[in-house]
Amino acid sequence: MTTDLRMLAITRRGLISGGSAAVLAAVAGPRFASPAQAQGTGIKVYGTAAQGLSDWAGFTAATGLEMEFTPTNGDPGVVVREIMANGIGDSFDLFLTETGMQKTLGPDWFLPVDTAHPELTLWSRIPAAFTDTLKLGGVQYGVPNVGGADSFGYRPEVLGVTDPKTQLGWDFVFESDKTKGRVGLSTTLVYSFPLMAQYVANKGYAEIADVTNLTGDEAKAVADFGIARKQAGQFRTFFVGFDEQVQLLTGGEVDVLNCWSDAVLEANAQAGRTIAEYAYADYYFKWGNALFIAKQAADRGNLDEVYRTLNFFLGGEYLAQMAQKGLVGPNMDLALEYAKAAGWSPDDLAKIEAASGLAAEKFKTEQFTFDPVPSNLSVMEEEWQRFLNA
Repeated sequence: MTTDLRMLAITRRGLISGGSAAVLAAVAGPRFASPAQAQGTGIKVYGTAAQGLSDWAGFTAATGLEMEFTPTNGDPGVVVREIMANGIGDSFDLFLTETGMQKTLGPDWFLPVDTAHPELTLWSRIPAAFTDTLKLGGVQYGVPNVGGADSFGYRPEVLGVTDPKTQLGWDFVFESDKTKGRVGLSTTLVYSFPLMAQYVANKGYAEIADVTNLTGDEAKAVADFGIARKQAGQFRTFFVGFDEQVQLLTGGEVDVLNCWSDAVLEANAQAGRTIAEYAYADYYFKWGNALFIAKQAADRGNLDEVYRTLNFFLGGEYLAQMAQKGLVGPNMDLALEYAKAAGWSPDDLAKIEAASGLAAEKFKTEQFTFDPVPSNLSVMEEEWQRFLNA
């Protein structure tokens, strides 16, 4: 495995909190330890910005620990580089990054999870569907965090959609005359290329075994389709991060884009009304994040604190706050219990229930799961760049 993953650009839950400047500064290198950490009363987490909290006071009250959360844009290439080349495991206790990263970093950089650790009291209630995807060779390397099933944002009045639960096809993104010239597409390979590949496979334009890990011939077929649609004028613009997604929606530049659900929520909030909906689609981009223990933590003598932190991420207080962004984890019943006990508003309680219900509904539909570092990445990158440069 090399660390040359520069092509992965901004992925998944990137520049949602703190702005691009803050995130870029964060990935430049770890910060110095705070006095609390120097005294052994803190925990250091390097993780995707959107999965951090704006206020960690509840964490401190629950665990007795100070949190130092350094945000990253979620780029798997950055994470791999920081861990392998820059050795940030010497400073950070936990990495909050993409599910599947254990296949790349595994036993050389992560500690196996002690699922029987006395501080990890919530482990036994996690469904195997969440934990099995974080194993490597039968060994548990990750603790599930939150995830979702992505589709695309759209302007309902343009598409003529009056019921937001109407199932829509991805032809609106890739091949519809109704949206031609009004589509935004992410430049991120591991986000957009599999979505396009799934469309190509579903339409019977090419046979594809695994849309997240295309062979050379498969990648060429998908890129050829994309180039043809590009030349036909299907796409108006290409974007990178979260801020651009919101701007494209609020500015009215596009009618459809393969954005994250958060972008629709933010765009509507900025507009003060519903200007966009997030599609109930005919297939979804399933993704999940996880927490991994830095191997160096074994020598720091703070594993009790590490597992206490992991347990907090599995609990109701954290998950209730994630549900406000539409993100769900393995213990959403605890999120609702926490919010009710804390006296949250009916609107906030409704958001938790809606997020849980929507995720369950989406996961019944055809979908594929994000792969942060596919084994055929080099051939996929070559074809994706050919598409972008066409």
